[in-house]
Amino acid sequence: MFEKKYKEILYMKRPKSSRTKMSMSDRAAQFAPFSALTGHKESIDEAARLVDDRIELSEDKKDELTFCFSMIMKDIKQEPEIKVVYFVPDETKKGGRYISIKKKLISYDTYKETLIFQDKSEIHLKDIIELEYK
Repeated sequence: MFEKKYKEILYMKRPKSSRTKMSMSDRAAQFAPFSALTGHKESIDEAARLVDDRIELSEDKKDELTFCFSMIMKDIKQEPEIKVVYFVPDETKKGGRYISIKKKLISYDTYKETLIFQDKSEIHLKDIIELEYK
């Protein structure tokens, strides 16, 4: 029955399409934006990002910072320009990075124990590992 119904088309040549055949690179490009593991690359990049550990200061270094800080506090009304190296904790992983700045100091908040600079930025004393004045 099947053979009788389709006998006239069973052995016909396949018709040719009027469209041009897409190249392999164009076909591959259709699937390029697809990512099976959404966020996987970002996770790998985040894990590979390096952070520094917080440095534990020696007693000698703490004394040195205290002395330098007291010298700065004597001249705070003159808004001295100081160099500070301090630790900024990372928001997503354990550790952080050290930043070095040179700015004019305008005040010290004794309650929050922070240095306040001319640009209104603040640095907490516990984060400072190096102070340089004059």
